[in-house]
Order: sequence, then structure tokens, then C-alpha cells
Amino acid sequence: MIGSIRCQSLLILLGLCTFIFIPCSWSSTSPIHLRNNDKKILQGTVSNQSSAHYSFRFKTNNSANQTSSIRITTTSSDADDQYPIQIVVRQYRHITSWELPFIIQRQATNSVSKTLCPFDQRKSDEFVVEIFTYSSKVSHYHLSVEIMEDFYLSSQSENFIATPSSSVVFGYHIPSQNQNVMLKFSSNSYTCAIISIQKAQCPYFDDISNIRYTGQYQTMLESSAMSLKAKEFGQDIVVIIAVYPTNNECIRNFSSTTSSPTEIIKFSNDITKNVTVEIEHLLPTSSYWIPIIVVVCIFLGLYVLSLPIIYYWKRLYDNAVEVVQRQDCNRLAMLSVALNGEDVLDRSTLHVSDLSKKDPKRKAIARQYFWYLIVIGIFYAIPVLQLVVTYQRFVAEPGNGGLCYYNYLCSYHLSIFAAFNNVISNIGYILLGFLLIIVAIAKKTIYLNAVKRCKRFEKNYGVPQRFGVFIAIGIGLIMEGILSACYHICPNKANFQFDTSYMYIIAILIMVRIYNVRRPDLIVSEHMVFLVFAIIICLTVVGVLFMSLALWIIFTILYIITTSFLSIQYYYYGKWKKFSLSNIRNANKDGCLASVRSRYTPAESRLHNRECIFLEFYDYHDIWHMLSAGALFTSFLLLLTLDDDLAFVRRDNIVVF
Repeated sequence: MIGSIRCQSLLILLGLCTFIFIPCSWSSTSPIHLRNNDKKILQGTVSNQSSAHYSFRFKTNNSANQTSSIRITTTSSDADDQYPIQIVVRQYRHITSWELPFIIQRQATNSVSKTLCPFDQRKSDEFVVEIFTYSSKVSHYHLSVEIMEDFYLSSQSENFIATPSSSVVFGYHIPSQNQNVMLKFSSNSYTCAIISIQKAQCPYFDDISNIRYTGQYQTMLESSAMSLKAKEFGQDIVVIIAVYPTNNECIRNFSSTTSSPTEIIKFSNDITKNVTVEIEHLLPTSSYWIPIIVVVCIFLGLYVLSLPIIYYWKRLYDNAVEVVQRQDCNRLAMLSVALNGEDVLDRSTLHVSDLSKKDPKRKAIARQYFWYLIVIGIFYAIPVLQLVVTYQRFVAEPGNGGLCYYNYLCSYHLSIFAAFNNVISNIGYILLGFLLIIVAIAKKTIYLNAVKRCKRFEKNYGVPQRFGVFIAIGIGLIMEGILSACYHICPNKANFQFDTSYMYIIAILIMVRIYNVRRPDLIVSEHMVFLVFAIIICLTVVGVLFMSLALWIIFTILYIITTSFLSIQYYYYGKWKKFSLSNIRNANKDGCLASVRSRYTPAESRLHNRECIFLEFYDYHDIWHMLSAGALFTSFLLLLTLDDDLAFVRRDNIVVF
């Protein structure tokens, strides 16, 4: 009897404990039915003593051409910040959850909207919503559930409105397996957002906190674009537009409204972003060869146009030899010489004959330039290619569209190249570099044949020829094309020097050519030239890694001193007494500090993206590649023919300037 009483007392005690420590829950007695265009609004209260449990059953007209989705909106104006309301939605094979208040980047909102994943709806037509909290405070909630009829993008252009607490989620079906499609996003709002493209599967990630976990993504201010291929995502994709409460992710040095790293503030409900989504069908991969062949044919046309120039040189040197022979080229030429130990550099007027008396074998120095460039180019280009290909793989795996600064409005994907058009447009540098080498060798052959007919022609007439420098310039132009293509595999500020290194090398070779053409005895050692190359490359790296105002001030001072010294040393042959202070002003009047290119964030850089303008394949920068290649080749050809009119003139009559 006593044992029975003790047992009953124990059961009563356990019941009281259960009543006290286990929150009561409220459940809908039967599933709530949803049909197309239905919208259910429910409200109630929760605390650590009570929770809410709703079961929904829906019926939609999902078909191959249309898929419906369910949109849930939850609101609570008095939820506890320390113990927030938890919302859990259970679907077939996955769970979605969030809190109220919902915190994004230390800023909070009391309302959240979610679009449930629709791809498992054909397997199950039920889902459950649970609402609970661990706070002892009673909090009110508002729950809205509605069916969105068309989850997929149904037209070529549609408008959406997104907020920090309500991401836009929609699907898109790529028409065919081989179709290239571009989704273009535009907005008149400067609010920062992030665009994500994910595979059409459950679950997808639509929160700022997890949207970067899968797929491809990029930040956006007013413009963005993403190219799609069915081979990468499948023919069905999910597009998500999520809005940040501040512009910290999109604008550099943006001032946040929070005063401390731990402070949580309510963000304004007025933060909205209107986004227009447009679909554009791109050139299929199988048709890439058309714009490529067109550009290659244009540059090959310059090969044909170079034939008359080569014929002109043939006639020029034939006529020059005939003229020299008529003047008795075998007679000892009376060239000006220095008398009584006179230094020719002390003369007020110098002629080419005064500075072309040393051993002709010194011209072999010019031939060393291109051998040095070939060796350096191999050792420089291979690590560069390895680095940028690795960069590209890093971009492909996490899907971060902010690592490489592409023109997304005109980018064609091929293999590992996310913007193949920006890479292949550098082919002009390579083709015209080879053409310059061919033309220089052709002129060299013609010139040497003329010299064989008259030995005095090489020593006494015209300016000395140094064809090795032009061959080196041609190799430099080829390397510029290769390294520029490598840079455009993944363009960013970290590898920008790859695109500019050979620009400096070509510029210095041009200076060497211009200076040496009438001063052959003062030819610069190849070791010194390539040492200068190394110093310039080091300066470009320092400029990329340690850019600051102090660095630019130091660079400007060194630049003025260096240009002044070189002007005196080379143009006045180290004779400082021939130099006046007025020349310093003239030497540096064009020396100015290059403007620093603005360093944009990825989102800011996309504001400058532009559509393709040539053959629906090339953008403005591609056109710049082609035109600059032609302009450089034309300039080098001009240097190669600049003094051809002096082939008939004796060197003691050609003034050095």
C-alpha cells in the first residue's frame, strides 16, 4: 500500500516537472490546404512555454512549362534580441531555418521572406512550419504563406524588387545544351547586392551568410552580367538576388553606420533594390572561329601589304650602289679625322662619320639583344602562364566573380578561358611581331647583298644599320602579345605588371635604336640595357604592392634626376660644359607623373562594362588590342625606313643631332 502511494506520488512529480520544463506546443489540428493564388495569413504568440506547429498541404499545376513555388513571410515586432524567435520549415529531404530578428552584418530586421525550394514538390506535397523561442517573454508573430504561380523566368525581360530581408529567387531554363546565354542585371539603385547562379536543386543558398557556398556569384551596384552554359550548370538554374544592408561589400572605404564591431542596429525598411533581368543569347561556341578568322585575315593582309616595301628597299639599294659606283666607290674616301689628338666630342658640330670609326664587330652587340629577349621571355612567360591558369582554376571552383576583372557584358567562355575574346584579340601583337622580324631580315638580306657589290657603301654612305635591334623589338612585340593574353586570362591588379613588362622593354629598345642610329660607336652594352629592364620591372612590382603618395613623390624626384642625367650623358656625350641649365627645363618639360589608375572594387568596375561592338565578339578593349598592334608595327616600320633617304649621302655630310 505504501509502495503504491509512493509510486503514484513519483508519477505526479514527474508530470509536474514535465509541465514546468517542457514548453507547450500548439499544432494545427489538420493540414492547411493551399491552392494556386491562395494566401494564408496566420498569427499567434510564442515563448519558452509555448510554440507553434503548422502543417501545410498544397496542390499546384506544376508542369514541364511552369513550376510554382511557395513564399513564406514571417514578422515579429517584439521578438527578444537575446533569445530570438526560431522559424524552421521542414520540406522533403531538407530543412530551412531563420531567426527573428534577422541579423545581417550586425544590422537587424524584424521581417524575413523566403522562397521555398520547388524542385522536390512532385515527390511531396506537404511542408511543416515550426515557430518557437527560448525566451520567457511572450512574443507575437505574423506568418504569411502564399503560392507563387511561375517560379521560372517567363519572358526576355522582367523586373524584381529585393530587400535585405527578402531575396529574389527565380529559375531559368537554358533552351538547349549548346546554347550560350547571358543574364544581364541592371538597376537604378546604388544599393549593394550580390547575384548568385546555382544549380536547380534543393537546398539552394539565398542568405547573405551562405550565398557564396556554391555556384557562381558577383557583387553588383547598378550593372552586372553572367554568362551561362548548360554544360556547367545543367539546363535548369536558380538565380538569387540578395541585398546588403550597407554598401561595404561594393564600395571601397565605405563608412558604416555602426559605431562598434559588436553593436547591432535596426536597418531601414526603405532599403530596396529594383533589378531588371534581361536574357541575351550569345554566339555559340561552334561559331567562335568566324570572328577569329576575320581578325587573323586582317592582320595577314598586312603581310601582303609589306611586299611593296620590301620591293622598294630592293630598288633603293640597287640605285644607291649604282650611284656610289659612279662616284668611284673604290677610291679612298676622304672622311673627316681628328687632327693632333683632337677629341671629336669637343667639336661644335658632329657628323656620323665621327662616331662610326670603331671596330664594326661592335654591331654584334645589337644581335645579342634578341637572344637575351628570347631566353628572358621563356623564363618569364612560363611562370606567368602557370600563375594565371591557377588563378582561373581558383575562380572556377568557388565561383567568385570578383577575383578577375572581366568585361562581363562581352565575355565568351572557352575551356579555361572565362573571357576568350579578350585573350585571342592579342593575336595581332604576335602576328605583327613575326612580320616585323621577317621584314627586318628581308631588309638586312637586301642591304648585305648591296654591300657585297660595293664594300665602301657600308663604311662611308648612309647611317649604320643595326637590324638586330629591330629583330629584338619584333620578339618584344610577340612577348607583349603572349603576356597580355596571359594577363587577360584573369585580369586583376596583382598580375597587371605581366601586361606592361614588355611595353617598357620595347620602349627602351626604341630609345636605344633612335639614339644609336647616328652614334654607332656609343652603342649601349646589352648587359646595361637588360639591367635597366630588371630595375624597371622591380619598380612596377613595388608600385603594385606598395602604392602610396610618398612612393609617388620619391619616384617623381628620382625621375627628374634620372632624365636630366641621361639627357646630359647621352645627348651631350658626358660633356657637361656643353650643357646649360636651360636644357634641364627643356629635357623635363614633358616629364610628368603618370596618373594613378583608380582602384575599383569588383562591383564598381562592372559599372564600366560595355557591350560587344565588333562582330558581336570583341569589345572596346579588344579593338584597342588590334589597333595598338597595328600602330606599334607601323611605328617600328617607320623607324626601319626613317633614314632610307640618306642611303646616297656620305656619312661626313650627315649631321648628328
